[in-house]
Amino acid sequence: MALAMRVAGIGLVTAVLLSALGQFQQRGLQTAVRLGAVAVVLAVILAPLAEVLAALDRLTAIAHVRGLYLGVLLKVLGIAYLTTIGASLTADLGESALAAKIELAGKILILVLAVPVLGGIMALLLNILPR
Repeated sequence: MALAMRVAGIGLVTAVLLSALGQFQQRGLQTAVRLGAVAVVLAVILAPLAEVLAALDRLTAIAHVRGLYLGVLLKVLGIAYLTTIGASLTADLGESALAAKIELAGKILILVLAVPVLGGIMALLLNILPR
């Protein structure tokens, strides 16, 4: 709860600061404040993220799931978050067409990562089904 309040507070302070800077036509400074706020929020959530990754490692060890699937899952999550943040920042700067291309690139990268998992699922199905 405290972490959520900290992140919300950072967002609120940033929004007020961006609004004030907007009144003085300080677009360059607004961009720096946006990027700084994103960096601070990411730094705040790194510790809980490390705990989640450790828990996922323990679960895969208990369930005897191949590390390939966990690795792909983490890469997909990373791509999704990074492209969402990048697209949002780009759209905030008024470049909506570029933001759309960043989102598209993220979706394509996720699809590329999913191919080995789909191949593994197909192989499993072929082994289960009678021939």
